[in-house]
Amino acid sequence: MNTAILNQLKTGSVKKVILFGDSGPVPVPPYVVLKPEPTEENDRQNFRISIHRNPGENDISEAYIFTELPALLSNRIWMETGSGSKFRLMNSGEWNGPLAPEDSETIVYERIFFAPKLI
Repeated sequence: MNTAILNQLKTGSVKKVILFGDSGPVPVPPYVVLKPEPTEENDRQNFRISIHRNPGENDISEAYIFTELPALLSNRIWMETGSGSKFRLMNSGEWNGPLAPEDSETIVYERIFFAPKLI
């Protein structure tokens, strides 16, 4: 799932997209971070998507999380895993920002999408 989402995000205006926890140097802004997260109910897989931009670029960040990101990950778009399983993401409506992480000189906005799990 992660690879399919990363590839879909790379089709947007920000081409530097990384998976949270991957080794390697942090890219120069702007860049996007995909962070898979569990849920307490275990009925879905959350994906926190963060846009990192330079201070002063809040308008561009807001446009990305409120307009571009929902279009890139629309629930009408089916993605495919490496094993051939198809899935689509749903917009949770949850977002945060602007945030100023201590370990970065960027401004961050984030939005959460999820994939329902079949039980």
